[in-house]
Amino acid sequence: MKINTSFIKGAFFEINEDVNQKKRFQVEFINKDTNRVETVLEIDNHSWAKASKSYLVNWKIIVRGLDHDFYYEYDFDCTGKRLLVDFDTKLVGDTLAWMPYLERLSIEKQCTVVCSTFHNSLFQDQYPNLEFVEPGSTVHNLYAQYSLGFFRDNDKWDPYKHPENPFHQPLQKVASDLLGLEYKEYKPRLALNPNVQKKKQVCIAIHGSMKTKNWNNPSGWQEVTDYLTQQGFKVLIVSKEENGFRDLQDPTGTERHPEGSLQELIKVLEESQFFIGVSSGLSWLAWAANLPTVIISGFTDSYVEPNSVHRIINRNVCHGCFGTHILPKNSGDDWCPEHKGTERHFECSTTITSTQVIEKIDLILKMLPTTQSQPSGKDIGV
Repeated sequence: MKINTSFIKGAFFEINEDVNQKKRFQVEFINKDTNRVETVLEIDNHSWAKASKSYLVNWKIIVRGLDHDFYYEYDFDCTGKRLLVDFDTKLVGDTLAWMPYLERLSIEKQCTVVCSTFHNSLFQDQYPNLEFVEPGSTVHNLYAQYSLGFFRDNDKWDPYKHPENPFHQPLQKVASDLLGLEYKEYKPRLALNPNVQKKKQVCIAIHGSMKTKNWNNPSGWQEVTDYLTQQGFKVLIVSKEENGFRDLQDPTGTERHPEGSLQELIKVLEESQFFIGVSSGLSWLAWAANLPTVIISGFTDSYVEPNSVHRIINRNVCHGCFGTHILPKNSGDDWCPEHKGTERHFECSTTITSTQVIEKIDLILKMLPTTQSQPSGKDIGV
């Protein structure tokens, strides 16, 4: 009799017995933390069974013979084993948010974590205890494998791939949930220069991955740029999108950072005094680079991004659709689930004023002479 048990994207049990007579088995997959039987299947002696949930669960597998005397029990234990965690996303923000939890996984479970991301070069030297492989690589001798991402079942979140609705969680908690870890905000480690020389410049990122994420106040960025230049700051656009993309013109008086590697961008961020952006990966990058970070967003609610950023949101209008509506596939850049085509289209960001942003800038400016570390963030709302 040959038995194979593994945890590759879900608990798996297989039995092969070299006999002509068919035998029947009942396989139970039990969550030991809740003592709940998650999946029960019946198989014969040349079959396999797999639990319905693919995220990390503290499993117990119990197999009983239904028409003969057989009993098998196996407890999940990855101590000293190899686990592969692959990132089902190319987005910089998601990758930055989730990377610290791979280190937590290796420490708490005392296992070897193999990591597959689309941005390995950012982290390989900073996480020497992790093993990095390129996406799609074949990895041998694995005990378990898990995927990090936002997984949907049509227009709903997939409860077999997430223990909780990921759209109602902080972005970092998506990873802790999928890897069975306690949620705590961790900042990812980047290759930073401890002796960086600061310049009198501010980085801004005016684009998100869709227009819904932008600050859609038509005069907002220009008014903020005018204020910064009046204070003597060079204003550097670090968004890679070209001028005029999605009808958004670069504010007059700004300069563009030439598109290059993320590590080159990190250097520019380090040299800056602070950063202003929207709900995007560049905001996560600025935060990870220890830059005082202002996020202007109504698309996401404040709980999505780090607690330690300076957040500007208008809670008196429709907001937070990232958490209340699942973005449909092929939804278009101007997705607005409640008010598209009406006067309230994008009111979550159009009603955020430059005055609110300038108030936050003034607060940061007061703190800069005494410290370059990131101050505690607070919402500015109306």
